[in-house]
Amino acid sequence: MAVGLGLQGESPAAAHVLHLEISDPGGRLAERLSANVVVGAAGQTWLLPLAVGDAPGRWKVRAVDRLGGGSAEATVEVLARSDAVLPAISPGVVKIDAVQQNTAPH
Repeated sequence: MAVGLGLQGESPAAAHVLHLEISDPGGRLAERLSANVVVGAAGQTWLLPLAVGDAPGRWKVRAVDRLGGGSAEATVEVLARSDAVLPAISPGVVKIDAVQQNTAPH
């Protein structure tokens, strides 16, 4: 499943590190799927590495901007497959583009 990542607003930094936290349909953190991704001004596509045995339902992708402190989240619908070869994903790309950069003075 492709997840589009981006930053909203301008930043003096050439890139930001987003920490991605993935939660399964039961709300449990799937640590094996969580990752840190470097994202520049043009954005980045990240592949959510779901496995055959992963549960169908709504998975949550939460992005936390390590530089600016903002966060955003989106849900991905994983559909059950009768042949159990691969998890079926609802069509489309999830775009997380609401990561706010911290503009408060330090």
